[in-house]
Amino acid sequence: MSPFAADGRRLFEVRSVSTSSDVTQSVQQMVRPFAAALDDAVAGVRWPLACRLWVGVSVSHPSIGLARRSGGTFDKTTETHMLTTDIDYAGWASPRWDARTRAWADGVLDAVARLPKTRADSDARHVLCGLIGKAQAQVTASPPDVLAPIGSSYLVLDAATGSRRFTWSTNTLSAVDAGYAEIVSPIEAARLAPILAEEDRAGRIDAVKLYRTVEGVRHYREAWFHEGAIVEHSGICGETGETVRFSLVDENGARSALIAFADRARIDGFKPVPISKYARLIVEYAADRPGDLADLQFRDRLEALLNNRLGWLGLGSCDGGSAGSGTMEACCFVVDFRLAKAALERDLAGTEFGAFSRIYRER
Repeated sequence: MSPFAADGRRLFEVRSVSTSSDVTQSVQQMVRPFAAALDDAVAGVRWPLACRLWVGVSVSHPSIGLARRSGGTFDKTTETHMLTTDIDYAGWASPRWDARTRAWADGVLDAVARLPKTRADSDARHVLCGLIGKAQAQVTASPPDVLAPIGSSYLVLDAATGSRRFTWSTNTLSAVDAGYAEIVSPIEAARLAPILAEEDRAGRIDAVKLYRTVEGVRHYREAWFHEGAIVEHSGICGETGETVRFSLVDENGARSALIAFADRARIDGFKPVPISKYARLIVEYAADRPGDLADLQFRDRLEALLNNRLGWLGLGSCDGGSAGSGTMEACCFVVDFRLAKAALERDLAGTEFGAFSRIYRER
């Protein structure tokens, strides 16, 4: 059977719509071979619908938001059911052709799943899913010689508000130079996307943390809202520093107070440190039974202590942990590895956490 209708239009057409500039090249690399593979698949079956099917695919960039289920409509003029769908940026950001092909096919499958039952019964859906699967397999088996790159994103930190946002615009390079934005890889952007989405949903500023270096010595200045008060904490990295509390009449004043704090700190030369500049510090322990409840509770207590100590020393925070292959680790992000390692070796000694195997920097 021909993959084309009587008017020359494809019976099943998948096109790219609304892509950001950083993924345009990679999307174009997928559109043509997937269309050809879908034509081959359609040619081998009896078309199961009484209309054409058109699917518009977008890559859901972190600056826009997380992938979402999109809508559809029926064009009576061309007898075409038109659907749009977003595909997962995390899958698309992969440097592997098979992962991108799977992400593209999954997006098309999601669109087909939303066809009205009046247009496609269960048998028709089964055929359509089979066509998509065949196209995916064919495209996956013929990877390009060179995988099209995905451009980096820019994570912009507003020092005044503590909020973070993504953009792909190269106009942000001046902010990178100024230290208020950082360039992040597609993989890192995909990892951070749900975190930023949650921050955006929260819609509030909880804390501000800024740094400056004077004659080789790094200083920190931070503030956060806690139990009806703004807590300001400042000092030299590696030292506990000084803490001042200011009571607030109500929580609504917290945002303004934190913005004012950041403005004063910025005038004094403080600015945020991009996460790419932090060192990844690992505290490692031997663990014969990494999944044991006692070990899990031990790791929870360890992570809480690391988070507390690194925070009060102005050095960073604990980002969680993992276990396996006979070891258990806690991962921390710190602005000065040497100071953080020395502080933790000192503070863990003589406690239940003193029997660590090593503290090292993960590259």
